[in-house]
Amino acid sequence: NTDSIFYMFAPWLKITPTTLISGTFDPKTGLVNVNGKSQMIVVSGFALHDWTLNGASDKQSLKVEMNCKEVNMSESLKPDTSLKRIEQFKILAVAANDSVKFNIGWDDDETPDHYKGNIAGAVSFRQNPALALRIDDAMIMINDTVWNSIPGNLSVFDTTSYQIHNLGFTNNQRHIILDGVISDDPLSELVLDVKGFNLSHTDILTAELGFDLDGYLDARVKVSDLLSIPRIAADLNIKSFGVNHEFLGDAALTSEWDNENSLLAIDMKVRHIGNVGTHFPIKVKGNIYPEREHDNFALNIDVYNLKVRTIEPFLEGIFSRVRGYASGAIT
Repeated sequence: NTDSIFYMFAPWLKITPTTLISGTFDPKTGLVNVNGKSQMIVVSGFALHDWTLNGASDKQSLKVEMNCKEVNMSESLKPDTSLKRIEQFKILAVAANDSVKFNIGWDDDETPDHYKGNIAGAVSFRQNPALALRIDDAMIMINDTVWNSIPGNLSVFDTTSYQIHNLGFTNNQRHIILDGVISDDPLSELVLDVKGFNLSHTDILTAELGFDLDGYLDARVKVSDLLSIPRIAADLNIKSFGVNHEFLGDAALTSEWDNENSLLAIDMKVRHIGNVGTHFPIKVKGNIYPEREHDNFALNIDVYNLKVRTIEPFLEGIFSRVRGYASGAIT
């Protein structure tokens, strides 16, 4: 049992007792060969089940391939289909000269597929200590919707800054794009641009939190001073916004950083257009003070004819089968 050894020298790593790792090295030719097999390896809380590793070198390169049946956050060897997981996960890497070409893939066991992906790219160490990352071709399927990578992207990471150019994915007329610079320079900023993103794609992440989001998001978010106290300016619009399968209306949120007063001003409205007119079931306006130790929020929240069923999952254990409408104000 290697648990005590890894606890002392590598507490982020655990392996099952039946794990087998072997390898050879020929000092005359410089050739390396490595093989591994394990029921489970746990890396920083992520469990890789039925893990295998194969690697071999020639005079020009080193090729390493890793496969596992499933990745989840359970250290149990018994299958549990209720857990969030990545199935048929694999990594192929080929290192040569000053770069590494990689291919990362996963594919669910369902037929037809609902969640799968394949990301191919390269990492270059040519400008050490700077590291350059390029995504050559990528496809990600989320709940039957296919997103493809944007060509011409490049990300450069060094000791003083992170430069990201045109990193993102598209689906027909929809897109998610990240572009900008992260550094100590207060004028540098990172911009996230989103168009037509279906919030239902986040269900796999929000289900355990007790809520479900619907709607289509258009957003432009600018972040500066990310390495110290982040400053955010955002303009978000959600068409056909809904929570827990209850339609609320069209949502709009704007936020702007006030440098003089060190506050983030927020204005959010959800507008519902019905048969008898227009009303705002949710309105939030006020300020957030991220640099304060206490009293960070000064918000006015108005609720008018909000369907109580929207917040029913948060009342579980206190009330059940809650119905009706709520109105009120919180300051």
